[in-house]
Amino acid sequence: MKLIGLIENTALLLSIAKRNPAPTDKVAAEFLKSKRNLGSNDRRFVLDILFVTLRNLTLVEHLTNLIIRNSNIFNNFSKNDSLKAKTEDVITIINTLLLIASNTDFNRYSNVFEYLNQKEKSSNSDINKLILEVVQHTFCLTNDILTYWKKNLYFNYELIKNSFLNINNFDNNFDINFLKNIELLHSFPEWIMKELLKNKYADFDFFSKLSYAFTQNAPITIRITKHKNIKIEQIEEELSKNNVSIEKCSLSPAAYNLSKRIFLNENPLYKNGIIEIQDEASQLVSYALAPEENWVILDACAGAGGKSLHLADLQMNRGKIIALDKEYNRLKEIPKRAKNGNITTIFPYLVDKQNNPIIDDENIKHFKNKSFDAVLIDAPCSGMGTLRRDPMKKYRTTPRLIEKLSEIQYSILEHYSQFLKKGGVLVYATCSIMPKENEEVVEKFLSQHPEFAPSPIEEGFSKYGINLPDLGNKYYYTFYPHKYGTDGFFIARMTKKFD
Repeated sequence: MKLIGLIENTALLLSIAKRNPAPTDKVAAEFLKSKRNLGSNDRRFVLDILFVTLRNLTLVEHLTNLIIRNSNIFNNFSKNDSLKAKTEDVITIINTLLLIASNTDFNRYSNVFEYLNQKEKSSNSDINKLILEVVQHTFCLTNDILTYWKKNLYFNYELIKNSFLNINNFDNNFDINFLKNIELLHSFPEWIMKELLKNKYADFDFFSKLSYAFTQNAPITIRITKHKNIKIEQIEEELSKNNVSIEKCSLSPAAYNLSKRIFLNENPLYKNGIIEIQDEASQLVSYALAPEENWVILDACAGAGGKSLHLADLQMNRGKIIALDKEYNRLKEIPKRAKNGNITTIFPYLVDKQNNPIIDDENIKHFKNKSFDAVLIDAPCSGMGTLRRDPMKKYRTTPRLIEKLSEIQYSILEHYSQFLKKGGVLVYATCSIMPKENEEVVEKFLSQHPEFAPSPIEEGFSKYGINLPDLGNKYYYTFYPHKYGTDGFFIARMTKKFD
């Protein structure tokens, strides 16, 4: 498809993604299903530009509004009926392409250049010209207006960027425009930073690196199962058939990043349960719990079972895991995934509105006897640590939602912790970086439940040789994408006292 058609499709998808509350990847998948005329490279182009636009949406829309408001450039648009997307969304996508084509922070999206080179037989030096020709064709603009638009776009971008960089010269003394500059440059909402400031994360380097990290692509991380005893060389050989290499991650012993994105569902490694797709920080939750092989574990918010599968793998398929969730469509995936990996120790159950299992059978005795050796609560949360994968969350989430979620999280923690036996391990986790969902929840819990005590995460990690230099004796820890390349993730470890 020609570039003009790709811009139009991407703008239309952008418009849909901004309105649809579903995760962006699911919205995009549904959209592309209906576009049978798009080849694999076309689809990759649409997805790349959509996600870079969404990750930088505040910046790009700000620049778009400046250009539209401060000039008469767009008063004489072509009455082109083929433009199905809103004019503003078309302009937003084109501005993203112009920023990518220029010598800015956006130049890391090299696959876009590769696509343009292949599709339009253009060299990198001609990409800027190519995009401007598409703009001219689409909107019937003169060369003078195009030149003015391009200069105006770059001028405003550099103005924001330079204002942001100049703040760094103040040696962490916060200028009045500090948060606003970060919000504009890295599309990171100001209210989120103010929430983090309450917990004394008041450091320019922290905010600038964190917000920038959320504008970048998240890696595709796999977990290699332990009980299958497959050599890493065999996995590398199989993946190399798809021209994919793997790189060992720095923390999780089982985590590897793929060199590029591929569809793994039909890959024999995935179908046979040898590898699972799981972010590295998410893998660390099971290591923090550090299960013994004979433990009976409650995975209270199991979802599709990623952590249940990992716990079963660490137990070498010899323990027992009761996996609970309220959503049948997620829970039903566990038996399929367990069968692929020859896992026989996971027992999934639906729960009612009071978070109790609907079916009463032999396994439910562990609830009645309060005899679980460990309880894992990967609580439903805002997902504010996964902004690289679902960038719309940072625009849709509100302080009120965070407050409401924290109340739900506390009630879940309080409810399921009662089923832990004395001396048992309790792990609370979220894929969020918000203190209200994390440390404030566990600190409140410990203050109101003296029968529980903090337990250093290092006690679990040391069993697997995991070493974090700044972990010390902390019983909770937040992982950030700019520090370890993981999703934002929170893990807390506690134990139930014997007395």
